Amino acid sequence: DIDFEVSSKFSLKKAADAAGFYTDLAFDHLSRQHPKVTFIHASPGFVSTNWGTDMPMALRLPIRALQATVAKASSDCAEFLFPSLTQPDQRGNGKVHLIGEYGQDVTTTTLHTDEAVAFVWQETE
Repeated sequence: DIDFEVSSKFSLKKAADAAGFYTDLAFDHLSRQHPKVTFIHASPGFVSTNWGTDMPMALRLPIRALQATVAKASSDCAEFLFPSLTQPDQRGNGKVHLIGEYGQDVTTTTLHTDEAVAFVWQETE
């Protein structure tokens, strides 16, 4: 059984991983339904953005400090990801394209099945 709501043994990491995985599955479904449209899901890693600026001070300060010291600049992230977005072999072929934080192709996991694609689509329709 898939714990779709991440209600068992919740953690922030599990919730984030589930959100990314469900997005992969939803984009897979959409790519099959619209084969002339290109669907790419990027996992850019930790990028310094405005995320966290509206959080309470106790959370905002550590987040902003981490972003300033260990996160990739958004311009660096764009340099890594942009080439993957313009590859002719990834245009409208009825497949979802998953790319990692440096623009590299990422393969699906063994959990990424036709049944999982259908399940996520049905749960979110």
